[in-house]
Amino acid sequence: MVHERESVSFRRNRSQNVSSVEAGTHLITMAEFERMPFERRAELIRGEIVECDVPGTIHGIVCVNIAFLLKSWTQRSGQPYVIGSNDSYILISRDPDTVRGPDLFVIEKSKLGKSGPTSGTLTATPDLVVEVVSPSNSWKQIETKVDEYLCIGVKAVWVIVPNKRCVHVFRPDVSAAIVSESEMLDGQDVLPEFRCSVEDLFDNTTF
Repeated sequence: MVHERESVSFRRNRSQNVSSVEAGTHLITMAEFERMPFERRAELIRGEIVECDVPGTIHGIVCVNIAFLLKSWTQRSGQPYVIGSNDSYILISRDPDTVRGPDLFVIEKSKLGKSGPTSGTLTATPDLVVEVVSPSNSWKQIETKVDEYLCIGVKAVWVIVPNKRCVHVFRPDVSAAIVSESEMLDGQDVLPEFRCSVEDLFDNTTF
């Protein structure tokens, strides 16, 4: 995921000529957050806007690789899951509101209701969340996000670490596992029949 910068009240698009609000004077709600234009990507953390740095080319390549592998799995196996990218936001908590934008998520179609996904923030809980570590991320930030995802009922979180070419697998009440480049990443009971080589996640990141 993109690296969080300092918390700001919110820096809305300056072309909109909207002045900033001092941090702490007003906690932003999810509904307000959804209506705001931003100069760069941002997340809502306990009612405050946190801007994000651009994560870089390798990060983007890895995101495409894992998205392709997950989408291919749903098509090949017929599993009833939807794959979402960080264009989608997930509601973490209310009062004050926290809204995160994971790099990828997987959710069973039945959780989205008969009408399917909406254009707003996802309020249903994904089955899997994937975060790709960027150079500016700290591990503390990653751990905070992992804890948030697991606390809302996400069954598994995969943290892909490009510079170490491995995946950290987090699940509730289970010690984290590290899957190395030479091993297979298994969806286990979270994503039935999904298996891929960790090496494939880093395809085209080196030549």
